[in-house]
Amino acid sequence: MAAVVHSEAQTLDCALAAGKVQDAICGSETLRSLNDEMTKLFTLALNGTDMTEEHTAELKKSQEQWLAERGKCTASTLDLKVCIANADAMRIHELRTAYAALRASDDGVSIGPVTYSCAGVDAPLNAVFINTMEHLVSLSWGDRRMVLPQVISGSGARYQAEFPGAGEATFWDHGNEALFASPGKDPVNCTKLIGN
Repeated sequence: MAAVVHSEAQTLDCALAAGKVQDAICGSETLRSLNDEMTKLFTLALNGTDMTEEHTAELKKSQEQWLAERGKCTASTLDLKVCIANADAMRIHELRTAYAALRASDDGVSIGPVTYSCAGVDAPLNAVFINTMEHLVSLSWGDRRMVLPQVISGSGARYQAEFPGAGEATFWDHGNEALFASPGKDPVNCTKLIGN
C-alpha cells in the first residue's frame, strides 16, 4: 500500500515496492509527488487536534477503501499511470475538502479547494490545483467529479482532456474568473466565490 493505514502513515519505500501500482508510482516523478502529497495530507488529517476516536476510525476506513479502489487501476481501460494519477488527485481533493486544517497547509503541491459559481451549472464548482511535474486540476460539482491535465495556454492556466464517448472537457482559470466545459458541453463563465 502507498500509505500504511495506522497511526503513522508513511511514504512508499520504492526499495520495497510490490505490484503494478507501486511499480508505476516508483517509476514516475509525477506519481511519486502525488503519492507523497496524499500521504502528507492523510497524516496531517490523522494527527489533527480535532480528531476524535470515531473520526480517526472513519478516516482510516476511507483510506483503506480508497487504496483498494486505486488498486483496481490494474484492470482499468485507462492507462495505468493516468488511472493512478486521477485516483490520487481525487483523494487529495477529498482530504483537502473534508479537513479544514489541511487548507492552511501551503507547503505541499496542492492548493484548494477553490469554489466557483458557474452560469448554468446547478452546483458550486470546487477546484483543487495540484502542481506536480505534470500539473492537474481536480474538479467536483454536485455528485460529479473529474481530473484534467494542464495544457499549453497563452494566458491563465488551462486544463483539458478528451473523454471517450462524452467529448472534451476544459477548465481555464484566469485569476478570479474561469471558463468551464464539462465533457461535450459548451463552455460557461465562472466566478471565484469570495473567500477563495
